[in-house]
Amino acid sequence: MTTVTSQEIATFRSQLVDDQAAMEALELIEDCEGDLEDAAMTLAIKAGQEPEQANSEWLGDLAKRWRAVICEQQFREDLQNGSIKEMIAHLKTMPHIPQDFSHTSFDVHPEARCK
Repeated sequence: MTTVTSQEIATFRSQLVDDQAAMEALELIEDCEGDLEDAAMTLAIKAGQEPEQANSEWLGDLAKRWRAVICEQQFREDLQNGSIKEMIAHLKTMPHIPQDFSHTSFDVHPEARCK
């Protein structure tokens, strides 16, 4: 289980304050007590995906596919310094992120949120 702390979430919020979708996703991560797998599962369901036990490797597979993009040389220094703003902006411009997903409001019903 990969988690982020409330301090890390606060740092991300300060960097992404102008990105409403990111703020909503960070709220969901916070609702999941920082558990990224739980939050990703909830977001995937909201986006129409069907993650389940039978395909439990979906998150790892997704991370592997995006690793090359996220770790591009142009973002390494920012990431090493704790800044994600430029990398997130770059990801949102990529054509293979469905447009409706990159601009989706993650207004998940309270019962669907992590407990």
